[in-house]
Amino acid sequence: MIGILIALQINNVNSLNQQRKAEKEYLLSLRTEFNTNIKEIDEFLSMNNSQISTLENMLELFDNNIRDIVSLILLKKYKTKH
Repeated sequence: MIGILIALQINNVNSLNQQRKAEKEYLLSLRTEFNTNIKEIDEFLSMNNSQISTLENMLELFDNNIRDIVSLILLKKYKTKH
């Protein structure tokens, strides 16, 4: 009878150890995935910031060109009136 109880206890300990090992592997996998996701997000943010900067530069050029065109139109109108 005592032998059976000892065997059951050893079996429970072994089962717990296997569960802990599986849990550690799962958590390590989650940490690796998490770190990979952070790197990818950082890359996307960097790429997006670069695109935003490029678009802001384009808009500034566009705005400058529009201002120049409006200025030329106004100047022509002024010259034709005077």
